[in-house]
Amino acid sequence: FEEVIEPIEDKLTVLPYPGGRHPRIGALHSMIDPKRGTKLSIFLPWDKKQYAVLDVPEALFCQLGVTFLGHTHVPTIWDKDKVTIENSDWSMTRDGDYENEWKLPNGMEIRVVVKPLRESVEMELIVYNGSDVDMEFINGQVCIMLKGAHEFDLQTRDNKVLTDKVAAVHSEDKNRWILTEWDQLRRTWENPKCPCVHFDPIMNPCKAGETVSVKGRIWFHEGSELPSEYGQTK
Repeated sequence: FEEVIEPIEDKLTVLPYPGGRHPRIGALHSMIDPKRGTKLSIFLPWDKKQYAVLDVPEALFCQLGVTFLGHTHVPTIWDKDKVTIENSDWSMTRDGDYENEWKLPNGMEIRVVVKPLRESVEMELIVYNGSDVDMEFINGQVCIMLKGAHEFDLQTRDNKVLTDKVAAVHSEDKNRWILTEWDQLRRTWENPKCPCVHFDPIMNPCKAGETVSVKGRIWFHEGSELPSEYGQTK
């Protein structure tokens, strides 16, 4: 950052993930050369040494194919032309929010705003379609990786809850939870090898020259059970 701004004490601590170390425990073959500019460390409210890594967006898809990827794995639509999307680092506002923007070769722009609050982290994913093609759909992929949260990093499905309203993971003693949701659900899923959880958003169709957005959040819960509105599994 051009100017160092201290974290605000009455908000959850969020810091850019520094890169240089892999944010996963396993499944490393499907995340090669991860871009640090899509990743933020979300520190847990009850233990400032533990954190989950938010990857937003991990990927973006439309009818053209994989339009953006925050690492190397499957080919994107730019790979055939040998075009590389360079890393773009986060900037921090005076209010303590994080912002990032990615400009794609076809004129599309991806903007992300992440706002730490006292009890949650609010997210907004914004896509401007500066191309000459109407986007029939835009699918997002947003990952929460658990390597840095040792209470939550078991490589299993047993500590995860996936519903149409939430993707959640509980601690080993099942008395604490990390939860996430977006306004418009495409799918919830998890990868126990990473380990990680997903509540992936879908965005509205976007004509050339228009902008679409979707909002989400990450929050925390203490107790042996999820609140009743989130407890019914798929």
